[in-house]
Amino acid sequence: MKIMAKYFFVWTIFIAFGCNTKNDLPKADRLSTEDSLKVVQEVIGTINAYTQAHNNMDAQKAADFHINSPEFVLAENAELYPNWDALAKGIKDWYATAVSAKFAFENKKVLVLSMNSAAMTGKFNFEATLKNNKKYAATGYATMVLVKQNDQWKFYHYHESYKVLTK
Repeated sequence: MKIMAKYFFVWTIFIAFGCNTKNDLPKADRLSTEDSLKVVQEVIGTINAYTQAHNNMDAQKAADFHINSPEFVLAENAELYPNWDALAKGIKDWYATAVSAKFAFENKKVLVLSMNSAAMTGKFNFEATLKNNKKYAATGYATMVLVKQNDQWKFYHYHESYKVLTK
């Protein structure tokens, strides 16, 4: 009987610690609803400004939304930009071939991780008119991890996959 009581006690402790939920975390580790909403609003504002930079074909400003650090990486379909410099050059080179661009996100979903970190995913559509008068259109999805540094949200990691509709 004593062995059964020990097993029961061990399993009770195991279940009690194994079933912790977010609400069981110390209060300092949880964000208030107001804090979470603030982060969501800031992240959506950053995404909207990023979208506007692309619509203005401002390659430098678009690149500046990405963190310039050794840890940064961006994956786009089957291409990898291993650092910020490669990404900035890629954006600049692409916009050098275009006369207009229209970029839009929809179905944005923000996951608040902390007051200084979040993840976002959403569908995007992109259209451009190239200097050779050809049209380019693509649609796809992007996922990004954002961090807040010096009161600015930056993309720490960015991945997008898309289907080219016209070339």
